[in-house]
Order: sequence, then C-alpha cells, then structure tokens
Amino acid sequence: METGEKAKGSFATNKEKWLTVILIILVICVLGLVIAVIILAIPKDEHAKGEKPCLTEKCLKVAVTMMNKIDNNIKPCDDFWKYACGDYIKRHPVFPFENDTIYSSFQEIMTKTNRRQLVLLTEENTNDTISSVKKIKKFFKTCIDPDMSENKTVEQAMWRAIEFGGIPIVTGNMDENVTRIELITNFAKYFASVSFLTLDPNRNFHTGDGNMLYLSLVQTYDTETVLKYIESIANQTNQTDSYNLTEITSFMETYKELADSSASVIDAKAITETKPRNLSVILKNFPNFDLESYINGILSIGDTKVENDSAIVILGEEQFQNLTRLLSETSLQTLLNIMSTSLFIEMQSIIEPSLARTKLHGDKLKTEKTRANHCLKLCTTYAPRVIGRMYVDKYFPKENRKKSNEIADYMGKALITVLEKNDWLDEQSKEQVLGKAKELLKRKSIGYDLKLTSDEFLEKRFENVLVNDNLYDNNFEYKRAFLRSKMKLFSETDLEDSAIINTFDVNAVYNSMFNTVSIPAAMLQPPMFDMDVAEEINFGGIGTIIGHEMMHAFDTSGIKYDGKGNLRNILTNNSQAKFDERAKQLIDAYSNFLMPRVNETVNGSLTIGENIADVSGMKVSYLAYNMWLSDKKSKNGTFPNLSLSREQLFFTAFSQIWCEIRSNDMLKTQLKTDVHSPAKARTMVTLQNFKWFSHEYHCTPDSKMNPSKKIEIW
Repeated sequence: METGEKAKGSFATNKEKWLTVILIILVICVLGLVIAVIILAIPKDEHAKGEKPCLTEKCLKVAVTMMNKIDNNIKPCDDFWKYACGDYIKRHPVFPFENDTIYSSFQEIMTKTNRRQLVLLTEENTNDTISSVKKIKKFFKTCIDPDMSENKTVEQAMWRAIEFGGIPIVTGNMDENVTRIELITNFAKYFASVSFLTLDPNRNFHTGDGNMLYLSLVQTYDTETVLKYIESIANQTNQTDSYNLTEITSFMETYKELADSSASVIDAKAITETKPRNLSVILKNFPNFDLESYINGILSIGDTKVENDSAIVILGEEQFQNLTRLLSETSLQTLLNIMSTSLFIEMQSIIEPSLARTKLHGDKLKTEKTRANHCLKLCTTYAPRVIGRMYVDKYFPKENRKKSNEIADYMGKALITVLEKNDWLDEQSKEQVLGKAKELLKRKSIGYDLKLTSDEFLEKRFENVLVNDNLYDNNFEYKRAFLRSKMKLFSETDLEDSAIINTFDVNAVYNSMFNTVSIPAAMLQPPMFDMDVAEEINFGGIGTIIGHEMMHAFDTSGIKYDGKGNLRNILTNNSQAKFDERAKQLIDAYSNFLMPRVNETVNGSLTIGENIADVSGMKVSYLAYNMWLSDKKSKNGTFPNLSLSREQLFFTAFSQIWCEIRSNDMLKTQLKTDVHSPAKARTMVTLQNFKWFSHEYHCTPDSKMNPSKKIEIW
C-alpha cells in the first residue's frame, strides 16, 4: 500500500510537469498571436512612417480604455463626440425617473481622489514625522469613530455655554453687561463662528495697492429650521422660558429675506466691479451701528485691524444697512439664541446625536459612508495644505511634476506664438496682451506649490492647534485656526498663495485678480495626464485644459485685467471692437447648438467666457504638441488596436475627457445656470471651428464637423 501510494504520487508529479510545459508553450503561442493581431490592426500608414506601436502594459491598458469608449458605428465627421464617447454613454444609461444623476470622466477622477484622501487619513504610518499630519489624522479618527463623536453630551455643551457667559436656551442666562457688537464679536472669537455679517480679505485689484475687505451678509437657515432647533435644545435643557418666540420669528423672517435678497444681487460682476471706499467714508452711512468696532472685533482674531484709509467693499449695501438696523433693534437674548442655534445646526453632524435629531432636512444621522465624506470635508477645509502634502508625497512623485511642467512650458511657448501671430490686434493692444501672457507664465502653478514641501511652512500654521480624543474640542481648535488664518490675510503683503487651489482638487483655475493658472496634482492623472503614455494623450488631455485656463486671461472677463491682476482693460477701443465682433460670432454658434434630449439650446451669452477658453485653448494645445513633436522626434505615437494617427489620437483624447451623461433635470439646470456649456457642445463646437481637426479626419466641406465658416478669437 505504501509503495503503491508512492508510485501514484510519482506518476502524478511527472504528468504535472508535462502539463506545465505544454501550458507554457500554449501561453507563449497565444501571446504571440495576440501581439501579431495587434500589430496587424495598426494602420498601414503608421507603419509606412516607421513608427512602432507602444506595447507596454500601460499602453495596452490605455488603448483598451479608449477603445471601450469609442462607438465605431458613428462616423467621426458626423458627430465626433458621439464617436469618441458613444460606447461610454451606452454603458452608463440615465433613466427618466433619475433627477440628479451624472456620469463623467471628471466624476470618476473625483471618486478616485476622494478614496485616496480617505486612505491617507486612515492608514497607519509610523513614518509620520510632521506633527500637523499627525494632528489632522487624529482629528479624522475622532470624527469618524461613532463612540468618540458622541462623547459630548448636553451637559458638556452646557459647560461651554457657561464658560462663554451663558446661552439662554442652554443655561437660562447670559451676560447682560455687553453691547451688541461685543456679544457678536466675542461669540465669533470663542466659537470661531461669524454671525450675520461676514468679512473676506482680498488684494486690492482696483488700485494694486495693498488689500481690501469685502463685507456681506452671512446666509442663514430658514425660520422653521431655526425654531425647531431652538425648541429641541430648550426642551432638553429645561429652558423653555428662555426665548421670545415672537421676536425670534420676526427677526428670522426679516433676516432670511435680506440675506436672500443680498445673494441675488451679488454676482461676479458685483464682486469685481464694485469699487472700494475708505472706511472713514463708509462709516458715515452707519450712524447707529458701530461698524468699525465690529470689523476690528472680527479682524482681531487674526491680530490685525482696519484704519480710516482701509479699502472696504460692501456687497449688497442696501440689505447690509437694513440688517445692521435690525441688529440694533433686537434684544441681546434673541441675538444670542439665534447665533448659538445657527452654530448648533452648522455642527449638526458633530454635536451629540440627541441635539442633532432636528437638523436641516430632518434626516437621521448619516450613514458611515456619508459621515466619512463629511469628516473628510472638514479635514480638507481646515487643513488643505496638510492634506495636499500627504497627497503629493504618496500619489504625485517629483517626476510627475517635472513632466507636467514640461508640458506647461510648451503650452507657454505656444501661447506666445499664437498671440504674436494675431492679425487683428493693434500694436498697443498686442504689447499689453503679450506682456500679460509673459507675466502669466511666471505665475503658473502646476502640480503643487513648492512651499508645500516645507515642513516648517506646515508646522507654523498649526503649532497652536491642540488635538485630543474629543471631537467637539478638536473641531473648535481647527475652526479657530482656520478663521485666524483667514483674518490674518488682511495684513499679508502677498496673497498669491490664496489664488492657488488645493492640490487634491479635481479642478483647474485661472484667477484674474492674480493672473495665475493653477493645475493641481489631482488633475494630473488619467485620462488627463499619464507619465507612461504617448504625449498625444497628454497634450490632448491636460494640455487642452492648461490651454483653456491660460486663455481665460484673454476672454471677455480676462481682458479687463492687466498682467498684475489689476482691473485695467488691456485692449484699446479699436481692438476691443474687433474682439467683441468675434465673440458675438461664437455666442451665435453656441446659441444655435441644440441639446435634443431636452430640446433646448445652449445659452451662448452665459457661456461665452468658457467657450472662448475652449476654442482658443485647443489652438494653443495643438500648436504646443507639434512644437514638442518637432523637438523630441518621438516614434512612440501609435497605440495597439487603435486605427488612429498621432493627430487623431490627440483629438480623441481631448474628446474623451468630456465623455459625460446627465439626467434631463440636471442638463436643463446646467443650460440655465452654468457658465460652462454641456460636454457635447464643448467638444463639437471646439472641433468644428478648428481646421486641423477636419484636415486630420478628412471631413468633407460642409459636413457637420467641418462647417465652411470657422470662428477664431485668438
């Protein structure tokens, strides 16, 4: 028996060896066949050029990803967006009963980036040496842990109220020996919560000299929500006689009306074109409200103050004046009850659940997933630079920053070339335009600000933040630090850092007040950017996005600012008229673009700034790509199994970053309110007006993608 078992085992072993050998041979044959098929699938004209396909694992994956979005049943010259994104759209159906559904390349990147941030905040890393990193991780842990998040009871909230001097609906009493201004500003200092009137420092782009201060109304909750909260808290603390229901109702109804009215008149134009006035002039309009003491009370949180000649902008001044009058006429008890209630609502997912049961919308406490997102949002709000540092350390190597900046440098060269060759600017305007462009290239931020790599820079910001095992305490520590740094901006000499968006934001921004383009690390990932694929993908992807942001400097809004970011038009009247004529043509083109699913057209006037950036950014990016191609003489431009030339790959990469499908309701809302055109329009109109697209796809004259009249702004 023993011998038989051995013999059986020996036979099995020999058989397995032969099977293994045969399997290896089969695998080699199959791989060879696959490679042969791929090579045969490559366009003959590419072989004729002597270009070899990229057969790395990364190239194969990218090729498959692109193929899975393309609908080969659609002719590129008929509808290029549907051709490039057709199969993607088919795989992401949106149903008539869905109101808020959206699928897009950007949404996929945002989801991925969100998960990455959660990984950063939850992973155990014994190599963490920066205390600001340790602090934000501990904050997140106390926020996400249900046991820790519920450890602040009503009694503990009462203790804080007592320390402040009392809050009527919590303790039944308050400090009556204060003025209204002292009450509001002391509350802001203690709870890091600004009520009623908010302050926002910014650089004075009207004069280019120093900073200015925006004043506006704080948006508030509806009256019913505030009343429910007040009743809930007062019932739990047995202080049902501590508030005047009639006065609170009257105040909230008036306040809500003023806040909504103020918001309706504050738009981009009001923010940029309302000229600042000296504080001494503004104070004359507020004889019954000590506005100077209020401003200095809030600014003192950042150890700064206003002077008589400080530049102030009041947004929605009529509503602002009416609210200061209302504050002067309302009792201290009601003001404090409303301020504290608004604070409790704001902290609805952090305060002990028994206090949060009547929160906005009447929801139950959020699920763990939603709570994680809420805690993540707090972390990214309070410590964006810290999260940004963690993000680039793990997900964005120095090589990525180097390569993306190389692309941006080519974009800069192309931008200058496009502007130099412009044939409708007069000499004075061209000088101003080129000067602004050159200044812009000095100020661009690609990937991340190098300050982010400084431990000292991060530590100084949070050196006074004390973090323990109590979420309630931790939140107020970070809120104070956040408000302190915001108010401190008023006395800073260089606010350019504030124009750079967070490293982890899936976004790209041009800031006209600083004349700077910011492309954060989170944008520099597939499908926009990839370290290991052909540059056609990168220039068609992130290149067109960089070009888009650069050309915002020269859209209908950007031309109103000079190279330093000051409000001064860079075009003469003659050049402005020619610019307006071209812009009108583009407005008409987009206004005639129908979105058949909802039977509505794009609002060409609303979207003109973004449309100029799209159309002009394409021109700059394509030129930059050809400059790069001329310098590098790369031979790795073809992708396996994609019958696309280099140039066609560029245009496909561009279009596929705009693969998107929205529910009908969301699409209708976008058409009415969004300054960006729908993805289909952004792709189609941009390419319809770019002659090199039609050339590369051999589109016949007057085909849908090749209209005879091409619109060109720059």
